[in-house]
Amino acid sequence: MKDIGLALFTDCRAASLAMPGLEGGYSPAQRDAIVDHLNHAMVELAVSAWPGPIWLYTSSDQDESKCAALVGAHVIRRRLQVAGDRTARMAAALRERLAQEPAAGALAGFLPHCPWDVIDDANHLLARGRIVVGATQSGGLWFLGVPRARVELLSALAAGGARPLELIKRKALELDADVDLLATMRTIETDTDLWLAAQQCDDLKRFLAGLDAA
Repeated sequence: MKDIGLALFTDCRAASLAMPGLEGGYSPAQRDAIVDHLNHAMVELAVSAWPGPIWLYTSSDQDESKCAALVGAHVIRRRLQVAGDRTARMAAALRERLAQEPAAGALAGFLPHCPWDVIDDANHLLARGRIVVGATQSGGLWFLGVPRARVELLSALAAGGARPLELIKRKALELDADVDLLATMRTIETDTDLWLAAQQCDDLKRFLAGLDAA
């Protein structure tokens, strides 16, 4: 639905900070280029798959010119994220969005290989008043969606935590609310993650091939 907002998290810092697990024989400039490509890919995925308003959440230590370029390339708006781990930042952004929108989702992590229809499904589930969760293979979250009627769920995530899915399920049980789980995704954090994602994403594969040929 077009009135459901999306908080999108990118990381426009240097690759050594945004993705310290990336090595693979790439030069520092190439690693920065990879992170830039992934940031743009995530914005493009969000814009193509999400029909409602999109808000780009960035931190004060991110490269201002790169953040501005992401916003300028698309009709999206920008907000400053709070401090904390990914779970806490997603929860804070959702609470902010739910003050203005009937439901909202938060999308975080590098996953340009995520199928378009998975993001679309999340939007439709939120429109039906469902809590929607996408877990990562490493135990974190790549997506969290909450309708305004279930905003209390976010209180369980305000401090973050290493096992957010457990916290969500426990709080949902207290609220007598159902949780819909999206596909578990492997976000890009290491060289292996990058290679595996490229096997599922032709655009990323072409980009990396261009780096190798340079």
